[in-house]
Amino acid sequence: MVGARITVNGEEAPISPAAPHTTVLDFLRERGLTGTKEGCAEGECGACSVLVARPGVNKPTDWVAVNACLVPVAALDGQEIVTAEGLATAGEPGCPPSLHPVQEEMAVRGGSQCGYCTPGFVCSMAAEYYRPDRCAHPEPTEGTDAEHGPNGFDLHALSGNLCRCTGYRPIRDAAFAVGQPADEDPLAQRREQAPPAPVATEYVRDDSAFVRRSTLAETLQLLRERPDAVVVAGSTDWGVEVNIRARRAGCVVAIDRLPELRELRVEDDSVEIGAALTLTEIERRLNGSVPLLAELFPQFASRLIRNSATFGGNLGTGSPIGDSPPAL
Repeated sequence: MVGARITVNGEEAPISPAAPHTTVLDFLRERGLTGTKEGCAEGECGACSVLVARPGVNKPTDWVAVNACLVPVAALDGQEIVTAEGLATAGEPGCPPSLHPVQEEMAVRGGSQCGYCTPGFVCSMAAEYYRPDRCAHPEPTEGTDAEHGPNGFDLHALSGNLCRCTGYRPIRDAAFAVGQPADEDPLAQRREQAPPAPVATEYVRDDSAFVRRSTLAETLQLLRERPDAVVVAGSTDWGVEVNIRARRAGCVVAIDRLPELRELRVEDDSVEIGAALTLTEIERRLNGSVPLLAELFPQFASRLIRNSATFGGNLGTGSPIGDSPPAL
């Protein structure tokens, strides 16, 4: 589909001519947005972190940090992302842009040395900065510990970001120093509007395709027609196969936005979890009501991975080292 498009830092851009397996990371760097870095290509270092507008838990939209190295850019057809470059505010003509509060704190507190990991840290930190239920504690020491700041910042938000230079202390200082978003902050205001609705996608280049149908029934019909298709949700497994093992597929079918697979029901004697809900969405919606899962989530990979990974994918890959099957 030639019309497949993605909004990057407020500007709409065509996905073409990228191949269907092209990652968001490579797409951005080809467009000159080189703040997004490749460190590991496996979703383990966070140098490629970007923000995606997703359906919110407490507000219409949440800004969610994801690994750009794992997500096919075609999976974000019709969606909206912000990179580290897009966080700064444009200045007056002839003047440099104004740093975002997260960028400012990272700079003044020495949170950046060689700078390679910094844009990824900034994006992950910004996602936590904009978390709607983050709030400062009335007393400076109330509710604080090594992993939670007096400003309500949860350091687990940075658990998927690695840095060789700083020893992390100045990064933590920066995280615990940021305040609340200003009322006029455009990304804070953006949370009050619904995220882009999922769009049906059929992006074909050469002999490969990335396809997203609108309903589960249409998807099942497609899978009957294309038994060779690879099914993806968060792409945290398939993305590694593409990057590290150079796997390619003639047809990739996305199920991550299917409404039938994104429901969560809690009854007196059962819990029904949609296979395409991300682990972060499940964690925040359950809010500790299933104690065993509440214990599992912080141990499952990193926040960046949990922002994309699903129970459906963790079960569907059949990995002998899958983290969720013992708890489930």
